[in-house]
Amino acid sequence: MENSPDGKMYLVGHGGGGPASQTTWVNADNVYLIRVEPSPETVNNEAAYEYYAGKDAQGNPVWSDDFKKIRPLLSWPGGRLGSATITYNEPLDTYLMWTSAPTDGVNGV
Repeated sequence: MENSPDGKMYLVGHGGGGPASQTTWVNADNVYLIRVEPSPETVNNEAAYEYYAGKDAQGNPVWSDDFKKIRPLLSWPGGRLGSATITYNEPLDTYLMWTSAPTDGVNGV
């Protein structure tokens, strides 16, 4: 929480973008971002969460408490965006995101 821009806890995960999307436990087409005020009461309360809902006309992030308005932070239709993680890099003063894709010959695209 030391580098949270607003004191909220952020969670990132991958998921599908529709019926034809690539979605397995290690692969997906989209990466999503959600946030919540960290406390024992809020992390277990779905109504306390906000969902990344895209950007406004000025390029600022839009957050919504309506899950139906969630939008992907990153999208690669037919791609391999799985096991997403984000971390803050203090020397660069930026957030970095990694995704990984399996190369086991079974779960790949």
